[in-house]
Amino acid sequence: MVSKDFNNFDKEKGKLFRIPGYVTSLYKKAYMDRRYFNHFDSDFFAYLSTFGNYGRLSRALLEEIDTGDSVLKVGNSYGSLIKRIAEKVGEDGFVEIIDILPVQANNARLKLTPWPFFKATNADAEYFKGNKYDVIICYFLLHELPDEKKSRVISNLLTLLTPHGKIVFIDYYRPHRFNYLRYFLIWLNRLIEPFAESLMNKEIRDFIKEDTRHIWRVKSYFGGLYQKTVVKFKKGE
Repeated sequence: MVSKDFNNFDKEKGKLFRIPGYVTSLYKKAYMDRRYFNHFDSDFFAYLSTFGNYGRLSRALLEEIDTGDSVLKVGNSYGSLIKRIAEKVGEDGFVEIIDILPVQANNARLKLTPWPFFKATNADAEYFKGNKYDVIICYFLLHELPDEKKSRVISNLLTLLTPHGKIVFIDYYRPHRFNYLRYFLIWLNRLIEPFAESLMNKEIRDFIKEDTRHIWRVKSYFGGLYQKTVVKFKKGE
């Protein structure tokens, strides 16, 4: 008999894996219940949830991608971002989306319909072992993970890079002291996003053991509210 805790089947690995309890307790309506998440899947909501910064942040991400790249995106995204990534990569490249929730992997698959050679897979980023990728994208993912999970996901994704590859993180950062949204966001995250505040206290690179093989480049946006962190191998590695 299979334990009821193991309720996802990873087709790529041929084994069962666990949907963590925090996912169902915190994000069931947003990501698992169609009565709710269908209303969220729009550019309008993406702009609303980023205080109008969706266009700027998505452009900051897309500028890290070249035509013909092989791209892994961790987690489905609401709005048109996945389609824009696929358009940027083009038919000479490859895009794969992984999501721990079957319903969201299926949503990503539907968005990739015009590109039949791209794929979306139900998988856990902590354990996923796919190909090597030129660009790995974590777009507003880390703030939804407990710190221990952050560490394990980042460590695993670093093993999936090509020698010239990069990981691009877009997420919350450290809003400046006089940013009028700073204290509102701290209050809101403590209410509905309990794992987000650690990104205000630590750099993303500090969630893993001391790393001497990579260069970590950080750029902040909107008064420090958001960040883009890009990770690459050092030359000669």
